[in-house]
Amino acid sequence: MLREELAGFKAGCHDASAKTLVFATGTGAAQNPSNIRNRVLAGSVRLANEHRAEQGLGPLPDGLTPHSLRRTFISLLLAAGEDAPYVMRQVGHTDPKVTLGVYAQVMFRRDGERDRLRDLVGASNPPATRSIPAQQK
Repeated sequence: MLREELAGFKAGCHDASAKTLVFATGTGAAQNPSNIRNRVLAGSVRLANEHRAEQGLGPLPDGLTPHSLRRTFISLLLAAGEDAPYVMRQVGHTDPKVTLGVYAQVMFRRDGERDRLRDLVGASNPPATRSIPAQQK
């Protein structure tokens, strides 16, 4: 879902070439990791925590990084039952050993956990019913 959202954002940019970065500096260069954490992620976490507090929920864990969010996204998709080729396309992996060996951590699964995870990530369609565009097959 996020990949589709970012692709749409990038397509609307004045320079949508393959080399154009989605989260570039004002000059179009790559951000350094501190900029992303301090300027983008910290503000997003602060806003998310405000919304969570309004709902009576606790804050997000300290120390979130773009990589920890990526790792969580991949692990949740796999735990929710998405197949490895779909997950690999979402995150740009070309080797299933990386996707499955690094991210498919053993998770304790209780009755209904996959359904709860699908609800959490907004996956309304079960993995088997999702169509794959012809160019991605």
